[in-house]
Amino acid sequence: MSRVIRAIFENGVLRPLETLDLPERSEVELAIQAPDHWASEFTEFLARIHAKTFRFPSEEIEADITAASREPQ
Repeated sequence: MSRVIRAIFENGVLRPLETLDLPERSEVELAIQAPDHWASEFTEFLARIHAKTFRFPSEEIEADITAASREPQ
């Protein structure tokens, strides 16, 4: 099972903000990232996309994405 949850760190302990369906004393692996990390990473990703696609009309890009999403997997 793999999923992303939010938690609060208080009194030296990470406290999940939602119920976890885990047996007591389960060992898990954590990757800790501040929420603003995702925003800056996404902004950088969009900048790279725009740098490579600026010469194409957005309608053409959207049409290509739509067509690709309809292709059999």
